[in-house]
Amino acid sequence: MWGATRLGMVVLTWMSAWLFMPGPTTQGSLPARWDRWDAGIFTSIAQHWYFTPGTDPRHVAFFPGFPIAMWLAHLLPWTWTAAGLAVSAVAGAVATVALGRLAAAEVEEAWARRAGAGAGAAATVPRMREGLNGAEVEPGAAGSASAGGNGSAATSLDEGRSGGSASVLGSSSASHAAAASVGIEGGSASGSGDGSAASGSALGSSSASSAAAVGGSAGSAGSASALGSPAAPPKPVPTFLPLTVRAHAHRAAVNAALFFALAPAAVFLAAGYSESLFAAFAFSAWAAARRDRWGPAVVLAAGASAVRVNGLFLAAAIVLEFLLAGRGRRRWRQAPLLLVPAVPVAAYVVYLRRDTGDWFAWQHAQAAGWFRTFQTPKAAWDQTWRAAFGATQAGHTAWIFQLELVAVVVGLGLTALLLLKRRWPEALYVGLSLLALGTTTWFMSVPRAMLLWWPLWTMLGAWATRRPRVRTLYVCCVAPVMAGVALLFLSGQWAG
Repeated sequence: MWGATRLGMVVLTWMSAWLFMPGPTTQGSLPARWDRWDAGIFTSIAQHWYFTPGTDPRHVAFFPGFPIAMWLAHLLPWTWTAAGLAVSAVAGAVATVALGRLAAAEVEEAWARRAGAGAGAAATVPRMREGLNGAEVEPGAAGSASAGGNGSAATSLDEGRSGGSASVLGSSSASHAAAASVGIEGGSASGSGDGSAASGSALGSSSASSAAAVGGSAGSAGSASALGSPAAPPKPVPTFLPLTVRAHAHRAAVNAALFFALAPAAVFLAAGYSESLFAAFAFSAWAAARRDRWGPAVVLAAGASAVRVNGLFLAAAIVLEFLLAGRGRRRWRQAPLLLVPAVPVAAYVVYLRRDTGDWFAWQHAQAAGWFRTFQTPKAAWDQTWRAAFGATQAGHTAWIFQLELVAVVVGLGLTALLLLKRRWPEALYVGLSLLALGTTTWFMSVPRAMLLWWPLWTMLGAWATRRPRVRTLYVCCVAPVMAGVALLFLSGQWAG
């Protein structure tokens, strides 16, 4: 997926070299079309660092993580532009893999919660992936699972198209069958489409055999009948992921990766910009945090903080995830680790203070170079609206400001949805990003920040799995916008 979209970027580069030529000319260097705006600044920092005589003092607005990666890549014999493109290509591939895992885990954890894992779904799913203590159920068929003489659990998944049943014969202990409905319409375990329970019976047994179902639409508890037993035992947590759940998770991962690679500002994932490297660190950090691997999570988040100041927003989300985790997911002695992501930012601030005498050198560089001064959200919206629709800008520049407005609306909707779903840490991350970009002179770089909102891509991926037409609409409507932004960037018209 990532490689195919990189080939698409090569095609757009070739197109940009010819479509906007005013007269007869020869084609210039294709890689040189990527050496624009921030890419040139990162190259300058990688070559000369920040305070070499002749360097622009405003370059301190850019964190050192990406220039350091460029410097390392340039140890191979190629140009600085090629080094930046190589860093973005490799980091983008890592980010895409991490995003796919996040999207797959989201589907699997949702099924596990419905099937009885509750709040511990994030920790339970990795064990369930191993397929221990159970036989997998083939997807899309009205299958049944049976176990005799061992008391193990059998689980079947229904997608609203077929039903599943489980029976235990000749067992001296209780066995359980759980049916969970996830997927396209969220049907029922009994095949009736209403989320009601399937039933199980035990024959020739001195203890109970029960079946419970968790419907994707109704979520009601099932009924159980037992012969020769006064009460049914509690519902067990399934010990494996059915094949249908894995198939849905895989489709969600592919969808999320596709949507990410075709996002409106996806050209910045290919250019020598810091988005790809930040995404690689941030997505991997969040995946580690969701698996309760707090040590790797904070180290990866520190890498993100060395690349962009948004790493502090990621660190805040990880802190909140840690605080909301149950006792089984974290230990309080691990709490000091949460300070690690702030170390690169603090070190950079101290470094700038030493050479400039200004504790706020980074903020002042942002204001001097990009007019980022504090404004109320209303003032920022009005200023951006005038730039987009007030006939004060060239047509292509006005269109770019229109994209900024759309991205802000998407960010507000995403934050509201995350709050509604009680995904507090992710809502905090997106909300802080939106607040930082929405309180400046005008909205700037919000579509680029949208690339880094992994909940947007994972939720879209899961939605497209349930509603395939979402994928079709996205490709038809968003991919042309991506191509337009890429052509503007590659032809030197992105920022006027």
